Amino acid sequence: MLRLLVLLVTLFFVGCDSSTVTMPPPPAGPGSTTIRYEVVPSPTFGSAVADSVAYTDSDGQTISLSTTQLPWIQSVPFENGREQLVRVTATRTAPANEVGLTARILVGGVLVLETPFPGVNDTAETTNEALAAYLFEGIPPSGN
Repeated sequence: MLRLLVLLVTLFFVGCDSSTVTMPPPPAGPGSTTIRYEVVPSPTFGSAVADSVAYTDSDGQTISLSTTQLPWIQSVPFENGREQLVRVTATRTAPANEVGLTARILVGGVLVLETPFPGVNDTAETTNEALAAYLFEGIPPSGN
């Protein structure tokens, strides 16, 4: 029986055309879900840089970065079965027409929150902060 199973599996893989086989992305690890943070320029009056970006790591600590080029992306694996508040913030002080930021959180590849903070058509100095916070309930979104 084992020989038949090995033969069938071998025939299946030999018959597959690798150009038509789509492999899913590797999982974050056993018992974990990847949370992806993104900070991007807003479509209107967007900024190419953030003065600061901060996000939650897998231990619940806040990691702070200064002067960050946009778009900025960081993926962090979080342990399943453990509830945790995760957040990403970005700030920019500049003329109002250069401060547009959008913060996003994706859980297991699924967009769960997007918060745009656009700039305005003005040259007055202003500070803009994009903030996205999400309660990861310790389970990946359905479908994962």
